[in-house]
Amino acid sequence: MLSLLTRKRAFRPDFEAGRTAFAANDFVTAFQHWMPLAQAGEGQAEVQIGLMYITGRGVAANPGDGAFWLRKAAGQGDVEAMYLLGQLLATGRQPDVNDPATRWRQEAVEAEPEVGEANFRLLFPHGLDVAVDHEEAAKWLTAAAERDHAGALTELGILYAQGHGVPQDAHKAIECYSRAAEKNFAPAQYNLGGMYLHGHGVAQDLARAREWYTIAAEAGNAQGQFNLGLIYQNGQGVEKDSGRAAAWYRKAAEQGVVPAQVNLAIMYANGDGIEKDVRQSQRWFEAAAHQGDVNAQTNLGLLFARGIGGPPNHLEAVHWYRKAAEAGALQAQVNLGQLYATGVNGRRDYGEALRWFNEAARRNHPIAQYNLGQLYAAGKGTGRNPQLAYFWLALALDKLPPGAERENAMLEAERLRGELSDDALARVEEALRADRAKLKLANA
Repeated sequence: MLSLLTRKRAFRPDFEAGRTAFAANDFVTAFQHWMPLAQAGEGQAEVQIGLMYITGRGVAANPGDGAFWLRKAAGQGDVEAMYLLGQLLATGRQPDVNDPATRWRQEAVEAEPEVGEANFRLLFPHGLDVAVDHEEAAKWLTAAAERDHAGALTELGILYAQGHGVPQDAHKAIECYSRAAEKNFAPAQYNLGGMYLHGHGVAQDLARAREWYTIAAEAGNAQGQFNLGLIYQNGQGVEKDSGRAAAWYRKAAEQGVVPAQVNLAIMYANGDGIEKDVRQSQRWFEAAAHQGDVNAQTNLGLLFARGIGGPPNHLEAVHWYRKAAEAGALQAQVNLGQLYATGVNGRRDYGEALRWFNEAARRNHPIAQYNLGQLYAAGKGTGRNPQLAYFWLALALDKLPPGAERENAMLEAERLRGELSDDALARVEEALRADRAKLKLANA
């Protein structure tokens, strides 16, 4: 009786097979192909392994290991590795705080500092992060730039413009950007536009700035598209054209540029250069709000609170106002306080109103100070306190413009003043002098 024995075919690492796997999003297989080649000193594979460690594709993210492999490839003269390493060192990279290795290190070091650090160095000899090192970044970027690498020329230009790792030299920055721009590298074209716009290293020339922004924008550079929108909206060196501004903002907004999304939303809300469209306005405010932009979150809250484009939705308004308010957005704090004071779906919450008016009042917002004074005067959300009520109304009167609120504040402050004893009034006046002195110093 015959038996057939089959042998498992030996795995042979292959760079192109790794490339094919990577293109199919099979990062684990790509890593399996490239790591043995990188360990054998193959430069292309070292670059790819370095990038995989930096991005966390096919392996746990570890910028320290990524820099290690890029250094090996750069040391062998790989131009792309020189560029990527220089770019990494110019910005630095920290591991994700939620990464298991990061959490393990923190817990181990907290439990036994010396043992934890020793074990960490054993397990991660290249560390988990990459510290900013502008001088080494300049070294590698210069090496790659000397070989006409467009990305390296651009990054080196940024270092010269900022004076990081090299002496600040706007003329050298222009030279680097120009060489890269000639290679049709859109980020360099965008940076060159900025130099002409602001007159850095070259005489200010708004026409040339627009020219370079246009070239970059037409090549798909999102920041170039946004800046071109600003130029047309503001009429910088060109006649104002809201229609063109909106068109360029849309292109940038579709690529996720938050300020472009906000500006486009405002233009739709006002019908500026495009047909007024509340739904489109809400769409773009939402896009920016989900990326954490507090201006968009505040405006989105306003749309929901006032029922612009649909029935009012106070719960959604509170949601977006609160996000912006907790991030420190002053107007959102005021709006949230007002919504709680007037009622969320018919229910007033003076305690929350007091909280948010207090936050904004301490930052010298007159409407918040006025409302806070009224709450203390009426004892809503807190015990009645004529001294605090008078204090906040008096501060509000320093900035409130003419109108009904100012007139009401004056009448209420005068009435409260009559309630206070001479000693109490003297204490409040002293507090007002001290507070105004602080504000004067802060605004000096």
